Amino acid sequence: PVVSAPQTVIVSGADAGPDQSICSGTEVTLSGNNTGVAGTWTPVSGQTGISFADPTAYNTKATGLVSGQVYVFRWTLTGGACPGSWDEVTVTYPPAIINTITSATTIVCAGQTITITGDTPTGGNGTYTYQWQSSSDELTWANLAGKTAKDLSVTVTSTIYFRRVVTSNRCSTNSNEIQITSLPAITNNTISADQSICNGAIIAPLTGTLPTGADGTFVYQWQSSLNGTTWANIAGETSINYSPPQPA
Repeated sequence: PVVSAPQTVIVSGADAGPDQSICSGTEVTLSGNNTGVAGTWTPVSGQTGISFADPTAYNTKATGLVSGQVYVFRWTLTGGACPGSWDEVTVTYPPAIINTITSATTIVCAGQTITITGDTPTGGNGTYTYQWQSSSDELTWANLAGKTAKDLSVTVTSTIYFRRVVTSNRCSTNSNEIQITSLPAITNNTISADQSICNGAIIAPLTGTLPTGADGTFVYQWQSSLNGTTWANIAGETSINYSPPQPA
């Protein structure tokens, strides 16, 4: 018998490309195989409002997508050696991530530690990771090292902006931004002067200097102590200076 040489037969069926996931927008670029023969894209997952830039192009764009949906598109070859061959690709478009933050105060003293509360996100695939960021100009942002919890506890030393980045699967979104204004420390808060008096002598008024720092507006409260450790407010003494009561 005569045995012929082996022959290689290549069957080029339809290939709709790898499954995809998108995070925003209304369109996706499909990646069917280019076999050189005619083919057609069709939506087969039941949603309405889908259109194609060119349903016969292997790498066409599908538009009209909305979040919270899973789409299936079919690539069918209509010519060549395998007419009628088809393959499907799934495009997952998870619900938009809702990510907001709040702060009980936005004006603090330099060196004060505050907590910025992040709401529990919604959307995405339901599993979230966090990264807090800061900016001095609201333009250039940098990650805060180790700040990956839902809420942020941070010591503020200068006026600064904060935001939170939430990631779910491969989708990320930035929260609203919060500006924290840091006031300079209060300085020049001194009183004078120490006195030593004899029984029956007149006590001189105590004089307070005009403070600086903070927002420039000050309120006062004088206090007294018998031991220099435990202090108590003196009722009604809220002026910059204080005239102690004279001994009986």
